[in-house]
Amino acid sequence: MSDLASVLVSIVIVVVWISFIAPLLCGLFGAPLPFNFRQRQAVIRKWSFRRYLWLWGVLTFGVAMFLGMGLNQYFEWQHWNYPWARPSITGRMLLLATEWLAFGAIWGWLTWDGEKH
Repeated sequence: MSDLASVLVSIVIVVVWISFIAPLLCGLFGAPLPFNFRQRQAVIRKWSFRRYLWLWGVLTFGVAMFLGMGLNQYFEWQHWNYPWARPSITGRMLLLATEWLAFGAIWGWLTWDGEKH
């Protein structure tokens, strides 16, 4: 698979996650998130800091980045000719999950508007 194809597949996965799957999962956690992006801002402003951090930062942003980057790197590992042994998929995915979920929490903390609701 070419680099462009792996990037496009990763982008599609990220968009599907943010547009459809994350709102469904947010609804399961008791914080319904509309599919319409214009309505999301008003709903998200009503969330507490903890809910915003976990649902918007980690579940929406962090998991989307993990899926996109993990899939892209997986395609690279499978189709590039390395002169050395390929990295362990399991170990690398665990490292990526830890990195991106932590970054999602940081993203939620940094983008919080600081207002009490």
